[in-house]
Amino acid sequence: MQNAALMRALLCIMLLRATAGADDAPHAEITGSVGAHWMTVKSLDTDPAGKGPFVDLEGAWRFKEWFSTALFTSYSAMRDTVWDMGTFETVFQIVELGVRLQAHGHGFHVGLGVGVSANLAPDYLHVETMSEVHAGYTFPPISGVRLRLFASIATGKDEWSLHKSSRLALGVQFR
Repeated sequence: MQNAALMRALLCIMLLRATAGADDAPHAEITGSVGAHWMTVKSLDTDPAGKGPFVDLEGAWRFKEWFSTALFTSYSAMRDTVWDMGTFETVFQIVELGVRLQAHGHGFHVGLGVGVSANLAPDYLHVETMSEVHAGYTFPPISGVRLRLFASIATGKDEWSLHKSSRLALGVQFR
């Protein structure tokens, strides 16, 4: 149901697209963002949670000023001490790779992303599907560079666990 509300918002922005004075020529954008995240994991035996760094790199193609699609990769890490027949430390280093669809208007953007998520744990590699909803604001350019505020909520799921991550990052965007 949450995705249905986001899709309605995405469609509204596309319909309102506000192209007055906008450069509607197709173009590429590259954005690098750094920030923080909070992650919770629900698994068969433990439920670790914690905060850590978040890094996102996105290469987008703007078909129109109001619509883009992007390839992205991101990294986040988290560490927690949990109790399961003894105390031990869990380490999550998550690398994601996926595609985003985004609607833009008046500097704001909203979108959906899907892809794969790999947990690069010290003793194994764990791959799962992931999805995200995101929103943000891109500030007007200063000397050709734009600052971008980015927030997202992502989930990754497989047969053993479900992880949820809330993220906030500030990035630099180049056209």
